[in-house]
Amino acid sequence: MGGTIAQEFALRHPHKVVSLVLGCTTAGGPKAVRIGGSAFAAAYAAEPMSAEERGRALAEAAFTKRYLEQHPEIIPAMVEARRQRPIDPVALDHRLKAVLKHDAYDRLPEIKSPTLVITGREDALIACENSQILADRIPGAKLVILESAGHCFWLEQPQLSNEAISQFLRANSHASKGST
Repeated sequence: MGGTIAQEFALRHPHKVVSLVLGCTTAGGPKAVRIGGSAFAAAYAAEPMSAEERGRALAEAAFTKRYLEQHPEIIPAMVEARRQRPIDPVALDHRLKAVLKHDAYDRLPEIKSPTLVITGREDALIACENSQILADRIPGAKLVILESAGHCFWLEQPQLSNEAISQFLRANSHASKGST
C-alpha cells in the first residue's frame, strides 16, 4: 500500500518530492496487472485467521520459495509477529478495498520527480509487469527488476537493492540542493 500512497503524494504535492522510489507497487486501474492470485488470497483474506495461518500465508506470499527454504526462521518469525500484532480483518478489508480502487495510471505522466521503480521478478503479490507500466508512464523513470526476489526484494537481495537505491539517490542528490 505504501507505493500507492507515495504515488498519490507525488501527484498531489510535487513541490515536496525531491525523488521517488516505488517498490513492488502498481498504478492500479484497468490497465494494471490485477493484484490477486492464490498467494494474495491466502495472505490477505479478510476473514479471521490464526496467527499460524496468517503468518505462514504472509511469508509464503512475500518471499520466494527458495528464500524460505534457505531461511527457515522466516515463517516462525512471521507467525510470532502475528501473535504479537494480530491483523484486524475489518481494517485489512478496508485497506484492500482502498488499494484495489487505486488508479493513478492516467496521472502518472504528471510525476516530474526523478523516479526509481524497483521490484522482484518473482513477486507473488504485485506482478513485476506493474513496475514496467509505472516506469513506462512516469517520464524518465528508471526500472530495476531484481532476479530471484519476491515482494520483499530488499531482504532477499539486500546488496543489489542497496546498490540500486543508493546509486539512484546519489545520482539525484543534486535535485535536493537548495530545496527545503
